[in-house]
Amino acid sequence: MRNLLLLILIGLLGACSSTKELLHSNSFAARDFDARLLDTTAEDSSVFGRYFFPQGDLRALVIYVDFEAEYMAPEIHDDLRYWPLGEEFPHFEGQSIIQEDQSLIWGYQQASDFANFDPNSPENLNNLSAFFYQMSAGKFRFYFETLKHPNTQKAISIKIDPRGIPASAGGRNELNKRVFEKIREIYPDDYNWSRFDSRKNHPNYKALSASDFSAENEYADHELDFVIMLFRHSPSWNPHPTGNKSSIGWRKAIMGTGTDEVIGYADETPIKVGSQGIRVFNTHRRLHEEMEIVLHEIGHAMLSLPHYTISNRAEGNYLFYSNGWGMMDTYSKTMSIANAWERWYAGWTEITHDITPANVQDSVYLLRDYMKHHESMRIKLLHTEDEFLWIENRAETSPFYGRPLHNTDRYGKPIPQKRKGIFAFTEKVAASRSQTFSTNTQGTNGIKVLYGKGNYDYVVDDFYLRHYAWNNEVLNVEDYGENPYGGQNEAMLLRHDFNENGKIERKTGSNGAGGGYIDAKQVYEIGQEMMRGNYMPNTPIELPKISAFTNPPITNFQPMDWKENLLAPVLLHSLSLTFSTNEAGELQVKINYQDGLIEEDFRMTGPVVLPSGEVIKLAKNTELLMNKSKTLNRIKAIEGSFIEHTSLVVETESELQLNEASTWKIKDDTQVYFAAKSKLTMHADAKIILDTTAKLEWNENTVFDLHPSAEVIVGEQTYRAFNYFE
Repeated sequence: MRNLLLLILIGLLGACSSTKELLHSNSFAARDFDARLLDTTAEDSSVFGRYFFPQGDLRALVIYVDFEAEYMAPEIHDDLRYWPLGEEFPHFEGQSIIQEDQSLIWGYQQASDFANFDPNSPENLNNLSAFFYQMSAGKFRFYFETLKHPNTQKAISIKIDPRGIPASAGGRNELNKRVFEKIREIYPDDYNWSRFDSRKNHPNYKALSASDFSAENEYADHELDFVIMLFRHSPSWNPHPTGNKSSIGWRKAIMGTGTDEVIGYADETPIKVGSQGIRVFNTHRRLHEEMEIVLHEIGHAMLSLPHYTISNRAEGNYLFYSNGWGMMDTYSKTMSIANAWERWYAGWTEITHDITPANVQDSVYLLRDYMKHHESMRIKLLHTEDEFLWIENRAETSPFYGRPLHNTDRYGKPIPQKRKGIFAFTEKVAASRSQTFSTNTQGTNGIKVLYGKGNYDYVVDDFYLRHYAWNNEVLNVEDYGENPYGGQNEAMLLRHDFNENGKIERKTGSNGAGGGYIDAKQVYEIGQEMMRGNYMPNTPIELPKISAFTNPPITNFQPMDWKENLLAPVLLHSLSLTFSTNEAGELQVKINYQDGLIEEDFRMTGPVVLPSGEVIKLAKNTELLMNKSKTLNRIKAIEGSFIEHTSLVVETESELQLNEASTWKIKDDTQVYFAAKSKLTMHADAKIILDTTAKLEWNENTVFDLHPSAEVIVGEQTYRAFNYFE
């Protein structure tokens, strides 16, 4: 197969006369490649990958590692439910993860596994090879093969002597050394490792050529392509098999094997294990949780994916944590799927409809099923730099629309999950494939889900001991009503001063808080009714239309100025999406960049700006309420409060229109300012109701267009609008 791949690659390279020319082969071995991917003059691109090119055939060597039995005490070290002491490998559903043909249950080993792939099989959720094959639209065949004894061809794990291995992070290097010493004892020096070295490593986003791939039974660069090391280990063991009686600093998992060990030789040339790979030090979870962390670290290695969707509880520049879906820590918890941005950034799919104000043409677009047809939509957000709204239409059935865990509760009752519908998120990670970066340097917390149920003022009540939560305390909040711009929904970690020290505890750095304390908790109950928000039960968009003035709203990312204790404003805009179906029942999306209509009663809180050039209209008989949020928007309390007053700045050349009989209520300590050359229009019977504690101010060059019947009511006093604004 590898020879065939090489020949086709060479042929494609010679046939290519333009970076825009696409040449596809029907050959199973090479149908993934096109002329662009072999154009050596192409610019750096994420599609070429960081540690490895995420297309074609890649075979990872999987090494399970245990400590030698004589250093293990059953009363201490037999506490790992899914990897019992004395067993060669972990278990899944009571059976070894090694199947009769000596392959891993969670990874394909043979080409025939891909040839017989069934995209609708529920067994796909147990298999990372199936995951990558489906997410890549058949472009990436990622094999996972464990060590096999050179004489028996039976799968083996490696047992090492743990004595004296340092408990510090530096002990990881000693672990590596002992693992590969043991492997060299078992395997002859000239063992053929070439199937694990089929390509040159570390493309680092550079363009490919045919010489980057080796022929069968040949080595590409005498360095294994990808190594996964999984240790039977728990940091809670005391004493530890190493002899250490304090904490172990090896971390749960880490990208990179961190080694330059020799595993064998080919004609006296050493075959090395470089840094490309991952290590997982705490392999005591269920299979799908193990797959989740392996997928997470592969995502870092493959594309330098940053932490988002609450992974590592990394907040980046933003105050709120948004749950979601993708390759970062959601596989077992919420949805076992790669999101549309990840698939596009990896080069696995193209954006079906990439919409900007400049190129929007046919305002209605057909969007078919996300998995079956690999379609997606990206819409540029107004008044932002490189911020986008992504739409996935999950119209049909796919096992990847669900999750392998958390399908039943403690009582065996099904936990509901809406697997079909319109799924949406905003993204600020990388707008172009040419925007490449190292891990944890860009895009942290840069995916924000538009949660279908919307955003609310959830106020902390208390913690309650619950049997359904395995007799743990769970957080209950009270619902104080819709707050679209408050930024908090039931599927997020709730920010609150839980330790009551006058500030929101957080961990700086893009790698996140990990197991460290932060002032953020998962909500389990609303009004003392269980709602399972961490499973994202109400994610699909069910509104017929979404805009800046719906709940959920389409809003920009709001960076938090941690030093100044200020949250960036919501930027109002005129973009709207309307959803409908055609006669065939297929989803149609209408894009309108010049809508700007507040069609139903709406509430705004926090800092808000109406940018220059925008015209926002409050519909007839509709109410706009601006008052103080009950959701925090500060990280340090000021006079005992974590909530900044609501404000609106109407910038130059922008306009706010109040249509007939509409009402604008400016309550509490809200502050409104109309800049020079901004405009306020009030039609017949329109009203502004202003609390005496609120402020409404304008520049001497603000423009007013006021109907004679329009009114401004301040406290108990009513004014004609044209008299009030004189």
